[in-house]
Amino acid sequence: MKPSYKPAHVLVIITAFFLFACASQPAKAEPAVITDTAPAPAQTVDVEFTLQTIAENGKLLYIGVGGEIDGVVNPDLVVQPGAVIRIVLLNSDGMVHDLFLPDFDVKTDYVRKIGDQTEILFETGDMQPGSYVYYCTLPGHRKAGQEGKLIVAGQ
Repeated sequence: MKPSYKPAHVLVIITAFFLFACASQPAKAEPAVITDTAPAPAQTVDVEFTLQTIAENGKLLYIGVGGEIDGVVNPDLVVQPGAVIRIVLLNSDGMVHDLFLPDFDVKTDYVRKIGDQTEILFETGDMQPGSYVYYCTLPGHRKAGQEGKLIVAGQ
């Protein structure tokens, strides 16, 4: 009489063979990995800017908050070469926005509703003194006015 195997029987046989084959292999010694778990030192921020989004009269804008840029539309953000910069973006209009500095390859997360905020932290490094654009990457936002300049001033 020919034995009849059901799918469950075949699965049990294959599993048993696999477990036997794996158990008969000698254990391989893994190299020890030593990791430095000490936290990285906090980066000192040289200058901080806060920008809030606003939609008014068919325009989309950034408005400076605090310090010399308070109330300034699409303010020039002036920094020194080698500075560590924090830019905080606040949503005050309920539309989705972000802030992108292509020359520094940094972009905030999206702020989606009123009260949302995000930030970026970056360094000007060896960027030459000059004017570098920042803007919102959402379709139509830059064209509607949501852009400004980060100026790396000479020393």
